[in-house]
Amino acid sequence: MQGISGQTIKRLPLYLTYLKTRKTDETYVSSTTISEDLRLNPVLVRKDLACVMTGKPKVGFLREDLIAALEEYLGYNRLDSAIIVGAGKLGRALLDYPGFDAYGIEVIAAFDISGDDRTSARPVLGIDKLDDIVKRMHIKIAILTVPAPNAQDVAKSLEASGIEAILNFAPVHLSLGESVIVKNVNLATELAGLAKSLAEAKEKSNEPKESRDH
Repeated sequence: MQGISGQTIKRLPLYLTYLKTRKTDETYVSSTTISEDLRLNPVLVRKDLACVMTGKPKVGFLREDLIAALEEYLGYNRLDSAIIVGAGKLGRALLDYPGFDAYGIEVIAAFDISGDDRTSARPVLGIDKLDDIVKRMHIKIAILTVPAPNAQDVAKSLEASGIEAILNFAPVHLSLGESVIVKNVNLATELAGLAKSLAEAKEKSNEPKESRDH
């Protein structure tokens, strides 16, 4: 499994979700079927899946075995504890999201300037409790949903507490040590990119057929 690319790792959860939600009674599933349904290059899908499991020629993969292999490789059978820092609308929406457990993440609590007693699936605690809980429970993952002006200072505090990976929703670059893994999620940028792709697709579909053939 050594040498697997970052792009492949990003696609593996897509295959897992597809396999779990695909409504079929078929025992086997082929990489060709997966590639067609997900509109991906079949050679790419075949190479990705070969990183976690070897299929049978002309038959494909045992669906349940492939699901288990993907879950094992991605660590979904091992729950990693995570926290949310920032309990605004986005933070609360993520806090109440029930699907993290299925992907190996257990969000145990959110932290904000002050805790509150509003009904939520998980507790919202005061930020003053963060350092103690992170260290005591050996938490390594944080989801950062604080306002942009506060993000850097909060991220530095998380680093000092022992957090090693941050999913950053704040639209700012975080300057942290090399030991901290940061994944940025900029919803505005993603939406703008989606709109651009949509515009390009429409422009292409409106081209005369003769132009597309050359």
